[in-house]
Amino acid sequence: MVALLTQYFWIKILSPGKITCVLDLRHPFLHNTPMIIASCLITLELEAVFSLKEKRSIVKSILNRLPQKFNVAVAEVDQQDVWGTAVIGLVTVGNDAAHLHSQLQKAVTWLESHRPDVPIADYEIEILS
Repeated sequence: MVALLTQYFWIKILSPGKITCVLDLRHPFLHNTPMIIASCLITLELEAVFSLKEKRSIVKSILNRLPQKFNVAVAEVDQQDVWGTAVIGLVTVGNDAAHLHSQLQKAVTWLESHRPDVPIADYEIEILS
């Protein structure tokens, strides 16, 4: 599980497809503001990796770069003990679904172009409102 604390709420990535958001309702700003949560699950193929140490090195570099480039929380959410596969979850929050989808799509595109050594086997973007 990974938790992200923001000024108004906690976002918890529990497992693939299971993301919870807990609001701090003491802030009056939140009572009239729509909140949309966008998540992306990316499955990476690590074909040239033959140890968990190599895998963790690659995944760690990706997990460090994505939040720096994009306004997302990231975590490795599945297949942690499998050499050849990594599953990374991204999540972001806002009030415009199109912007959030675009932001996650740009993160996937950036990963494809900047890490050609780590091909994306599959990805799925989900918008929760």
